[in-house]
Amino acid sequence: MTLIELLNAYAAYLKSLDPCYMGNGDGKLVVLFGTDSRTDETITCRATDATHFAVSGSVSGSLGTATLGRAFKSSLATFIITAGPKPWTAGDVIQLVMTPPRTLRFEWLEENVRELFSELFRQEEASREMFRKALVANRTAIQNYRNRKEWN
Repeated sequence: MTLIELLNAYAAYLKSLDPCYMGNGDGKLVVLFGTDSRTDETITCRATDATHFAVSGSVSGSLGTATLGRAFKSSLATFIITAGPKPWTAGDVIQLVMTPPRTLRFEWLEENVRELFSELFRQEEASREMFRKALVANRTAIQNYRNRKEWN
């Protein structure tokens, strides 16, 4: 797989902006993976107690219940909510915005990289030619020096 193919594959995944945390608990939402949803959507995880969260989407509605430390999977995302030093309390909220897969194509990058390498190769070839000329001039100078010594 080429770099361009890898970049395009990466752009095809649903992305999330960094989660926003509100409340007393200081755990984190981790191992976040998006699905193939095609719309921007805010996911809200509202703690119902120290270990459970009601998960809903701004477009999709209710997505289910997430349990602390266990993988939550929905039509929009898969993630894990972890505990921190301060426990989650009812009403704590985690919000994240999922964005649709990007349709960016990186062919322009490939073309620019080609141009850059072409220029580098041209410069390298020019450097090689200068080195070759310097080498020939040096050999000529050495030969001339030897010839002069032989005549003297």
